[in-house]
Amino acid sequence: MRRSPLRVALGGLLLSGVLAGCHVPGFAVHQPASKQGTSAYHLWNATEFIALGVGIVVWGLILFAALYYRRRRTSTGIPSQRREMVWVEVTYTVIPVIIVAILFGLTLVTQRKMDAISAHPDLRIEATAFQWGWRFSYPVGNVSSVSEGDVPADLYLPVDETVEIDLTSTDVVHSFYVPAFLFERNAVPGSPTRFDVTPSRVGTYDGKCATFCGINHYQMLFTVHVVEPAAFQAWLAGHR
Repeated sequence: MRRSPLRVALGGLLLSGVLAGCHVPGFAVHQPASKQGTSAYHLWNATEFIALGVGIVVWGLILFAALYYRRRRTSTGIPSQRREMVWVEVTYTVIPVIIVAILFGLTLVTQRKMDAISAHPDLRIEATAFQWGWRFSYPVGNVSSVSEGDVPADLYLPVDETVEIDLTSTDVVHSFYVPAFLFERNAVPGSPTRFDVTPSRVGTYDGKCATFCGINHYQMLFTVHVVEPAAFQAWLAGHR
């Protein structure tokens, strides 16, 4: 039984929708372990679903045009040579502009959330990057953790508390990057910066420099330990 090209096209579009429905939120992105990373995580999901929607529409239109307007054996002459269809041109111009505006707005809101600085953080840490290691200083307890060759420095953070990190570099450009936090900041010599990070899940996470900074760049590692506040205070007292 011969099927209508329109039905075939709609079937293909429906199949694409079903496959998109099987999509797992956060594909290729782990659930973040920080409050700031959660904002980036939501932005990624929103962008991903918008891209899937655009893809489904484009695939459906391509399939429809290929089937419905294909040359048939009974066809004679050339297809319709209509010069213009204004409503179609307006539609495919306005919709992309709206999509870009939505993505721009979502990105702006997310960036403001991630860059927000608390006036009264629970803890302040000085992070200094150098070739090739890290120094984390806790002024509140006069405690420091420093990299020693291939041995990475330890960064202890209390869970669910806002931590202000004052970041600087002593030589070249480095970057403070914790993949599990979905968060990264550059350390630029002569231009100290500060940011807030709020760990949301207890655990041990890898940190690294994500900017090539010289021959021993591979040593620019550190270990992040997110612990309960009581355990953090005990660690601080034991290293004072």
